[in-house]
Amino acid sequence: MFENFLIDMGEKPDGLSLERKENNKGYSKGNCYWATRDQQSRNGRIRCDNKFGVAGITAVNRKSKYEARIMVNKKTIFLGRFIHLNDAKRARKRAEIKYGFHRE
Repeated sequence: MFENFLIDMGEKPDGLSLERKENNKGYSKGNCYWATRDQQSRNGRIRCDNKFGVAGITAVNRKSKYEARIMVNKKTIFLGRFIHLNDAKRARKRAEIKYGFHRE
């Protein structure tokens, strides 16, 4: 089995490690690629306590607003506060595309 995977993926390139495009799917040629540490940090799972189904969105209850953030190169980028959840989700999605995240 490992031999087949090695044929599909090739030897590990220096400075890279195996990453899955979708964390909930298995290790197959179509779901894996060699990635840098920075690329891998962008493809984490959504926290189990996330209520909105989108990473980087939190509620600011006292103002009935939502905040959107994204972490890039170990720095948090504030994307804004939004009255509507869908606006916060759109801002986060735009940032994911801009910074090359793999999350869909």
